[in-house]
Amino acid sequence: MGKRSQLLRFFVSAVTLAGVSAVGASARADVASCAQGRCSNAEAKLKLEGRDALRTSIDTGWMPSCDNGEEHCNKGLQVRASIALSAGIRGGSLFTADLPRSAVVKASWEDPKFLMLSVDSLPIQDSTIAISHTLIPQAELFVDIGIFEQGYVFTADRLMNKAPGAKYDYVATGAGSFTGWAFDGTQITVAAPALQNSQLFSVDFSKMSDVFEKITTGSVALHARTAPTYTFKTTKVTVGGRDMSRTSLAQLPFPEGNLDFIELPATIEAELSAKGEIEVMPSATLSRLGDMNFNPPTTITFSSVKVTKAYDAPPQKYVFADKTIRIPLPNVRRPLEGLDGEASIGSRGTLPALMENTGEATAEVRLKSSDPRFVVPNGPVAIGPKSTGALNIGFEPTDEEVVTATITATTNDPDTPELTFTVRAQGVNGPVGGPKAGQPGAGPDGEGAADSGCGCKTAGTTRTTNGAYGAFGLVALGFAAAMRKRSRRRCA
Repeated sequence: MGKRSQLLRFFVSAVTLAGVSAVGASARADVASCAQGRCSNAEAKLKLEGRDALRTSIDTGWMPSCDNGEEHCNKGLQVRASIALSAGIRGGSLFTADLPRSAVVKASWEDPKFLMLSVDSLPIQDSTIAISHTLIPQAELFVDIGIFEQGYVFTADRLMNKAPGAKYDYVATGAGSFTGWAFDGTQITVAAPALQNSQLFSVDFSKMSDVFEKITTGSVALHARTAPTYTFKTTKVTVGGRDMSRTSLAQLPFPEGNLDFIELPATIEAELSAKGEIEVMPSATLSRLGDMNFNPPTTITFSSVKVTKAYDAPPQKYVFADKTIRIPLPNVRRPLEGLDGEASIGSRGTLPALMENTGEATAEVRLKSSDPRFVVPNGPVAIGPKSTGALNIGFEPTDEEVVTATITATTNDPDTPELTFTVRAQGVNGPVGGPKAGQPGAGPDGEGAADSGCGCKTAGTTRTTNGAYGAFGLVALGFAAAMRKRSRRRCA
């Protein structure tokens, strides 16, 4: 069918088509109403991962602080830290958003020349977000001993690279659920451990700097915890090169060809922000400071200057490209077999006409007959994805005439909105499959037909109370139809 080349031509034309067709809420409602089944919901089935750290400025100030408002005032050792929220596992993701079913792209084709798209959310709370974060610190140390004054800055990466002296083990996780795309934002709060159990890092002075090692011996640690409330929000969805919002439709040229589905490239943009409070408490263990030695080593916890600080982390933008939206389509085939049959005069039977739907969406077929003796269903016939369904065409003969009719099928298949086919049937004055009136084996009124012994009988019948024979013998597809014709020739 050349699906690959057809899709390629479609994408090229989609990229070159100028503009986005934006319409109001009434036009968007037309997509939801889905006249005669000419629409489809494409589940996003997206998994979005954000790896970049959520940068925030959290500053403890110098601890211990100076009474006169100065930064340094001969306190000996001062500590200062700022912190960002980052992925809990080194090289992993800060958050993962999973949008399996309720985030959808609605597609419609009232005009088969165009594919209209909109984004929507189904009322199913099955989308999830999971957070795994750690606190990435930037530590500053300032040594002020007599005439010696020196400051040092150490980032988390430097501290990690100083292993085995460094211990870096703060990780907190949380998860929540939401509906659809989270255009209005969804929130999740990550609980914090107890402060004494939330050591952010501990590192030996000797692992920090050769210069520092000459001045002091010991280690420095930082305890911190935070229980931030994160807000995740989808800000932009682009499908097939079209920037879409919740109140607009995107119009694309419909691809040519006999397609079971359409795949469109998608780009999702989202943002993550956070708000909360952080508690920070530094500690240091000293065995030597300048010319002073401590035996046993002395530990300074700075608990009296524990800091609790509120903070806001401004939104961090994340772009998730190279996603695919798969739009299922109905795709019907013209019935080729089971289009002829027989029925007893005065009763109704059903032709074994079957229609195949190779598409990935349910097909809706509405039928119209050119002859009232062929009775079609009043409403649509639904044929499921990748399946075959009976069209339920009835035949009500009034005599033994061979009757043909044209059946017009209106479908929701975008490339085959209408098709026609011919049906043929004959009335039988007696049970279906038995001898006709006047043939050997028939009773005086055409009743009491028996098997002629030449293989003509195709199915059993049921005699009604008024002497008429009801219901057809259903004629099988293909092979059975051919065998019936051959049997008639042998019986003639």
